[in-house]
Amino acid sequence: MGIVLSVIWALSAFFYVRSRDIEQAGKFSSFVYSTCSEAKSAAKNYDFRECSERASKSYLDYDPGPGNAAIAALLPIPFMWLGMWLVVAVTRWVVRGFKKA
Repeated sequence: MGIVLSVIWALSAFFYVRSRDIEQAGKFSSFVYSTCSEAKSAAKNYDFRECSERASKSYLDYDPGPGNAAIAALLPIPFMWLGMWLVVAVTRWVVRGFKKA
């Protein structure tokens, strides 16, 4: 059961963190594009290719890649196993103490 829960955790945490990273990078890229396009429109320059290039570059710079999601998905697993082992060990210890009394 623990292995199944670990795999479910790893997959769901990976996809959740990765989708959040992509969403945040997209929001930042949109902000860069809108700021650039507003500045160009105010200057009566309607060539927005530079804005698109800036937005694409900012997206790539802001997106940490799948490594961030992999760390967030895999790093907690050993700590969860340790925590569950401690819970089981303490529970067994308490049960043994009550059996002796």
